[in-house]
Amino acid sequence: MFTHLDRKPFAGKTVYIVGAGPSGTPGVKRIPPDGITIALNSAILHKRVFTYWLVFDCAIRQYPWWNTLILDPSTRTVFGHTLVTEHHGTPQQLSGHIPIHFQFQFRPTMSPQFQMELRTKSPSTPLIHGVLRGGASIAGASFQFAAWGGASKIVLCGVDMMGNKHFDGFVNNRMGTGEWPICKKLRWLVGGLKRFNKIETVSLTPTALNVEVI
Repeated sequence: MFTHLDRKPFAGKTVYIVGAGPSGTPGVKRIPPDGITIALNSAILHKRVFTYWLVFDCAIRQYPWWNTLILDPSTRTVFGHTLVTEHHGTPQQLSGHIPIHFQFQFRPTMSPQFQMELRTKSPSTPLIHGVLRGGASIAGASFQFAAWGGASKIVLCGVDMMGNKHFDGFVNNRMGTGEWPICKKLRWLVGGLKRFNKIETVSLTPTALNVEVI
């Protein structure tokens, strides 16, 4: 994956990160047709062609649409290592309905460094080369993916970080109805990318991440 990102495919460009939150439907329509887009988890079901699809939660294979989803051939999948292991050799992978293009394995460094920096108030860059730092959900992984690819701006859509409903009506009973606890880490990540990497993050739709909604 980093062999791809080290070529800086997004150098100086805006990257649109689309989550599965219910606010995303009107926002997706505002994304330029030729925009560089990253769909997170079930956001791939939005009616548009995405540049990348990021997933690491193996539970996604239990969703009712998994076995019938047919990706556009131009969409590149970026799957977590465990999901790749479970998906490799399945009919969906072998038929090309859900191919494997890139894979990643989290290094669990987000949480310890995040906690240390909250105590010491001594921030440092959130990026570690060759690593997608874990502990901040698939959204955190996508921010790092965009940054390593050279993005100069990140625009969110449907990355609500609150509630348990998806835009397609699915209810995730593992989540509560309020703001997600992970928001504090994501705000730290957004702040670090702005301070150390000059990457601005805004959102097309309401979000709990305290970024400008445009």
